[in-house]
Amino acid sequence: MAARDIKYDEYAMTEWQHRDSFHIAILENPGLDPQVEYEVTKPGGGPGLVDLIVTSPSHCVVTEWKTVKIDFLDLGETLSRDEKAEALSQLGVNGVLELKFHRREKYKKGSIRDWIEKDVTAQLKSYVLSPEIRGLVGNREFHAHLVLVVGFRKILVWEMDENGDWIGQPVLA
Repeated sequence: MAARDIKYDEYAMTEWQHRDSFHIAILENPGLDPQVEYEVTKPGGGPGLVDLIVTSPSHCVVTEWKTVKIDFLDLGETLSRDEKAEALSQLGVNGVLELKFHRREKYKKGSIRDWIEKDVTAQLKSYVLSPEIRGLVGNREFHAHLVLVVGFRKILVWEMDENGDWIGQPVLA
């Protein structure tokens, strides 16, 4: 997997490029029925696109992918990208969650944890509670995950239950 996801210009990889690397590994598995960009109706009636749903006869897994680029993290003004990457690689889960976004980041404010609680939770919860996902789950065992690639050095995975509530704390993958 790492060989597929690590590229020459790794710092410039987008959320979609990271997600697609994992998608290809999953899509090539003949035992799964993956669906990319699965359309759902959010509880408010608006449309939504779930990044990846994987079903098997006994499981239904919903994943939402997010990326935070290293240049938009407040890791120090004078550090090079490689130095920022090294600093990031030393952090545990809580350290990553408490990282602040750089002032150049237009759309995300505060810490990574703040952003997840304010925006990402509502998005994934709306997918989990959508009628399409509820129908797809049926009698299958259900799992929903946020997969967050942070600065290309950390991947956080956080599970959500069928009611749209986080299960425990995120873990490093």
